Amino acid sequence: MGIPFSTRFWYLQFTFSGLLLGGGFLYPDLWWVGLLGITSFVSLVVTAPSLRLSALGGGIAWSIKSLLATYWFFSTEPFSWLPAGYLEPSTFTIGFFWLYVGVLLGLGGAVVAAVTKIIACHQGRIVLLLSLPFLWVLGELLSSLLFSLGTHGPGGSLGLAFSFGYSGYLLVEHQTLMLLGTWGGVYVLSAAAALLGSGLWYLGTRESLSKRAAIILGALLLLTLTSDLSPQQVKVSETKSPLVAVVETGFTSEMMRDSEWAKYRTERFDEAVRAALTHDPDYILLPEDARFVSVSGGVNTTYDYFRLFYGDPKTVVIDSQSVRLGNGDTVLRAYVLDGIAKTGWSVDKKNLVPAGEYVPYVTSLITQIFDPTLAESLKQSLVYRPGPEVDQRYFADYLPGILFCFASADPLAVWRLTKEREVPFVAHPISHALFSKTTQLEQQLDNMLKLQALFNQTPIVSAGNLTPSALYLPDGTQSRPTMVASGEGWQVGLFQW
Repeated sequence: MGIPFSTRFWYLQFTFSGLLLGGGFLYPDLWWVGLLGITSFVSLVVTAPSLRLSALGGGIAWSIKSLLATYWFFSTEPFSWLPAGYLEPSTFTIGFFWLYVGVLLGLGGAVVAAVTKIIACHQGRIVLLLSLPFLWVLGELLSSLLFSLGTHGPGGSLGLAFSFGYSGYLLVEHQTLMLLGTWGGVYVLSAAAALLGSGLWYLGTRESLSKRAAIILGALLLLTLTSDLSPQQVKVSETKSPLVAVVETGFTSEMMRDSEWAKYRTERFDEAVRAALTHDPDYILLPEDARFVSVSGGVNTTYDYFRLFYGDPKTVVIDSQSVRLGNGDTVLRAYVLDGIAKTGWSVDKKNLVPAGEYVPYVTSLITQIFDPTLAESLKQSLVYRPGPEVDQRYFADYLPGILFCFASADPLAVWRLTKEREVPFVAHPISHALFSKTTQLEQQLDNMLKLQALFNQTPIVSAGNLTPSALYLPDGTQSRPTMVASGEGWQVGLFQW
């Protein structure tokens, strides 16, 4: 016996609600559509004929929202970053992982819908209106936890770090509403989005159809017209900042992977760093996994090598590269070459990218069944593990906090760095060598970093490989560096704020 037409129609409506919830992640100018998605989500959950239908429908809506927010998964094609023995793209593999992650994240919506239905039936609309912001945030946190569980593997960690698809990021597109993030980052913005969306639902249910339409359209028009207006209540310190040079590169995954390109990369970085040093910067930041310095004999030996060949500058240089530990693990380690104290510091990457730096158990299982060649390639290539050196609290107070690539998706990553010690700014080395088209990913990461800089009142400086470098200020603004030098595959930019 098939699903009754009336039930299918409810699921169709929840599907449309999910498209509204996630549309702004694909097309940022449509950020306000996400508020309509929340309005429709609440309306459908409350009026659905059963708790089961509400929960299933809520799961469908959030799954679709999450699928739209993570559509950038497909930009990992082709798999040119794998060993040369496997270069054929696998849309099926990416598609399966994408759908799997969407369902994991959607489970949080099923729980939100079920609790919303219970409150609406037993407590009434006012209680629902007041409680939904908290429910929405808790649902997003649950989704993050389920993601870490469902993508666990050797190198994975359990937690709440994966925040792609949080509704609060949509409000970053509104210059005034974004400032609410000063009080609690994306969590406060998600609560605000839920309150706005449910508020439209509440007002709409108390009026006639024509008045409902007028209220909703009027509110959305007001939000849209004021999206570029900012009261500028958050001010950047008037103290002159340090001069930060960033080296921006265009090295493809083949150049990063194949050993024959090693000499070429080293020569290009040598040119770039020497060009940066002519401007006497306080700091030089290189992209993630730049492999600029030769590592042998520990971090202080590494610094001595740099000091010998580059004239003992007073500049602090931040490099990073993979390191093989004595126990056989491979970690990504940042090396801070401290020209002030004439020593070196190091810190390891903790939050790794599932299916990008380690193989989740579910990915290993599926690829082993459907594509053993790919399974073996992933096993040989994605070998990173969280490193043992993760504490930055003992760094000198003039050294920036180090925020590795992918850690920007953790809403509390910068907060933790600033709680360990006071930092002049946060250095964010990144590389998008795994990706082809990264427009959607870059847009979402920009919003995450703008919000983290605002929430923590700390500037963030990124240096990118195959992605633009940027400065994110505590007032929520973002800017590109002033380019002062360039060469084959690299350019140097300066930041001062």
